Amino acid sequence: MDEARYTKRTIRWNGEQLTTYIDKLEGNDAAVNENQVEEKSSRPAALTDKGKRVPCVDVVVPTFRLDVEILSRIVSLRASVPANVSFWIVIDNPDAEPEKLNAVRAMEKLDNNYAVNIREHDKNYGVSAARNTGMAYSNADFICLLDDDVKPDPGLLDAYIGGIMRHPRANVFVGLAELATAKTLWSKAMLACNVIGFYYIADDRPFPPWGVTANLCVRGRTSRIRFKHKFPNTGGGEDIDYCIRSNQFKGAIVSVPGASVEHPWWADGHASSIIHVMGWAKGESLCVDDPDLQQYIYWTLPNVAEWTLLSLVLAPFWHPRALLLASLAAALVQILLRTRSFYFRVSVHEGRWMKRCVIGFVGSLIVLCQEMARVAAHLDRMRFVNLLWRFDWYCKQQMSYRAAQKTAHLIVSIV
Repeated sequence: MDEARYTKRTIRWNGEQLTTYIDKLEGNDAAVNENQVEEKSSRPAALTDKGKRVPCVDVVVPTFRLDVEILSRIVSLRASVPANVSFWIVIDNPDAEPEKLNAVRAMEKLDNNYAVNIREHDKNYGVSAARNTGMAYSNADFICLLDDDVKPDPGLLDAYIGGIMRHPRANVFVGLAELATAKTLWSKAMLACNVIGFYYIADDRPFPPWGVTANLCVRGRTSRIRFKHKFPNTGGGEDIDYCIRSNQFKGAIVSVPGASVEHPWWADGHASSIIHVMGWAKGESLCVDDPDLQQYIYWTLPNVAEWTLLSLVLAPFWHPRALLLASLAAALVQILLRTRSFYFRVSVHEGRWMKRCVIGFVGSLIVLCQEMARVAAHLDRMRFVNLLWRFDWYCKQQMSYRAAQKTAHLIVSIV
C-alpha cells in the first residue's frame, strides 16, 4: 500500500519552469530555456502581491573567517527600488570558535523582502563548494557573489540591478574590487607587476574576459553552470573557469564599475602575502589542462623556473656547473627585463628613480615566485606535459600579451 503506482521523478522546478510560470502569471507566455532567453524574461524579477515585477537578486557569501562585522555590513545592503533580496551566508568552517559560529547563526532573519539565511557545511569544502551551496538554495534570477572580507559600497545592489536592466541577456556582471592605497613596498610591487590587475578590470574593459569572485554577479536559477571543486579550497582559477564557461556569446560578460567593494590587502600588504599569490598560481595551473579552456592555451619556450628544473635534471650527467650558471644568468636577465618593464608602471610620485627600481625589482620577484609555484603544481600532479604551456589571461582580447610572453621566454632561452 505504501508503494506508489508510478515512478517518482525529481524535476528542477526552480529553474526554467519557475521563470515560465512567472511569465504566465504576468500574462506573458514566452518560453524560456537555456538556448533562447527572451529579453522580457531575462530581467531580474519576482511577482509582488500586485502582480508587478520587482528585481530579484540574491547575495551569496561563503565564509571561513566568520567576521560578524563584515558580514553585518554585507547583509545590510539595500536597493533604492522595490526588490526581493535573500542573503545566503554559507559557513565553511565548522571548527571555528563557538562564539563566532553562534554570532553568525544569530544573523538569520526575515526583514521586509531582505531575508538573511545561514547554511553550514559539516567540514571545510572550500569556497567553490560553498558558493555552489548558496547558489543551490537561491531561486533568484541573478546572484551576487561576494567574499567574506570585502566592504561593499552601499549602492552595490542598485549598480548591479542597473547593469542587468541595461544588458538583460548577459550571464556575468563584473564589479570593481578596489584595494586601499598601497603603502608598503610589497603592495606597490604587486600593483607594478599587475598580478592583481583583474581586481580593477571593470574600470578598464566594458566586456572583460572574466572577473574575480570577490565581487561578481551571475545568472541565477536559469543557469546550470556551477563552480568546479577541483580548484584549491582557498580559491584560484575557479573564477576564470566559471566566467569562460558562461561567456557563450558576445556581450555575455559585462563590466559594472559602479558595483564596487573595498578589498583588503593580503597580509596587510606585507611580503607574507606571497603565500596567497602562490596559492593563486597553484589554482591557475589547473587551467592549462582544463578541457573548457583549451582555446586559450598557448606554447612558449621555457621560462626561468622551467630552465632551472631542466638544469637540475641534467646536472648529474652533463656539465653541472655550466648548467647551473646558465640558469642563474637566465634568471638575472629575466629579472632585469621585468624590473625595467615594471619601473615604468610605478608612479613618478614614488620619488627618485632608485626607489622605483626597487619596486620594479620586487615586482619581478613576485612574478618569478608565481612561475615557480605553477611549475611545482604541475610536478606535484605529475602533469609534465603541461610544462611550456601557458594560459592567456586576456582570452585573446589582447594578443600583444601572448607576443610579449613569447618574446621574453625567447630571450631567456637564448641566454
